[in-house]
Amino acid sequence: MKNSSILASIPLFKALDSNQLANIASGTHEITVNKGRILFNKGDPSDGFYIVVSGRIKLSFVSRDGKEFIAEIFGPNQSFGEAVMFLGKSYPVCAQALMDSKILHVPKSIVFEGVDNN
Repeated sequence: MKNSSILASIPLFKALDSNQLANIASGTHEITVNKGRILFNKGDPSDGFYIVVSGRIKLSFVSRDGKEFIAEIFGPNQSFGEAVMFLGKSYPVCAQALMDSKILHVPKSIVFEGVDNN
């Protein structure tokens, strides 16, 4: 599936035309992540958001007493990290691949450039 088609399936980009999607898609990066790999840790600065192409990604945090709490698990055609990106905050959770996965990273600069142009 082309990156522009993947982007078109995400609510944030539903109103964009094919040229706008192609411009944003040109700045995205496909990343293959192996099971267990950490994409980002709690407290890391947000540099964009992610779309799961295949596999599953877990968002979680560890409580003060050391217990893991799972905030959400994302699968294909689901995105995560948009709110943190728009708020300019650090990630409040850790993101980890539950299985070998392919994700699309959409950099903050590309999103903000697209928003400014529309």
